[in-house]
Amino acid sequence: DLAERQEEVSTPQEAQELHEDLEELKIVRDSVLR
Repeated sequence: DLAERQEEVSTPQEAQELHEDLEELKIVRDSVLR
């Protein structure tokens, strides 16, 4: 669950890495939908 993952983030670096992971997932999902 996304909310649970965000609660686990304890440092800005982890938050940045999680954000980058989400961006990559969005890009992959968009390319699959095309």
